[in-house]
Amino acid sequence: TGNTFLVPDDYNTIQSAIDAANEGDIVLVGPGEYSGYGNRDINFQGKAITVRSSHGQFHTTILCEGSAGDPHSGFIFNSGEGHASVVSGFQIRNGYNQFGGAVLCQDASPVIEDCSFVNNFCTTHGCVIYLNNSNLVVNKCIFDTEGCQRSAVFADGDSRLCVYNSEFKNGSIAINGYRDSTYQIFNCLFYDLESGIRAESY
Repeated sequence: TGNTFLVPDDYNTIQSAIDAANEGDIVLVGPGEYSGYGNRDINFQGKAITVRSSHGQFHTTILCEGSAGDPHSGFIFNSGEGHASVVSGFQIRNGYNQFGGAVLCQDASPVIEDCSFVNNFCTTHGCVIYLNNSNLVVNKCIFDTEGCQRSAVFADGDSRLCVYNSEFKNGSIAINGYRDSTYQIFNCLFYDLESGIRAESY
């Protein structure tokens, strides 16, 4: 078993704890709201670690504070992360970016579980999550995309998206994908949406 790095007891920000962690370690985040530098645009840097809250998504919030003039997301995976890179137990709010308002996955395959997403927006694809050439697993998550006119999750390139036991509500499209992307959707709820799952090609 690895070491546990406590935020904010041992490290002031989530990113600083990740920077100190090594393969197999856990970054354990205490209850509260986390914002600003080091607590948004959080990057695993390719590490096989778990970042999770101690008290769950309803007590631990990442405030991205993104806008058109100052875009920010919650998490960025772009260093070849695999399924041993795990995010668990956060609410991610107020993200705004061109791709992936809350989470961006580029050539990475993390696991996101027990998270909720509220008030996240994008200008191109993926109000909540955008994945490109990635293999993403989502489990027990809540997607509330009220006000967003684009899909909650957008799979691009040769991506594989697996979504289990999750809930999509209040938005335009739950899941959308282009090109050679594939989906596995199991035991999910879709309501108050213009469209559930859409697959397109170009």
